[in-house]
Amino acid sequence: GFASLKGADHIDMLFVHPSAVGQGVARMLCEALEKIAGGRGAKSLTVDASDNAAEFFQKRGYVGKQRNTVTVNGEWLANTTMQKTLGDGTASGVST
Repeated sequence: GFASLKGADHIDMLFVHPSAVGQGVARMLCEALEKIAGGRGAKSLTVDASDNAAEFFQKRGYVGKQRNTVTVNGEWLANTTMQKTLGDGTASGVST
């Protein structure tokens, strides 16, 4: 899997190979991004979550803020902008 931040406060990418799903890879990557964002001074973290990923982020304490549609190679895709408030140094919040 891999993940990256855009700036200090937006998850740009988080991907886990299908053969590794359910093994805690996404959780560890997300925790790392939350810690990095907190270390960069971010008070909250946002992500534009695909419909497949929204439940994962919701379980981690992210709240849906708005629905979006984007065009990629002529195809319309939907996602949800979600946000999590980063707390008192315990950025990972929910453990799964």
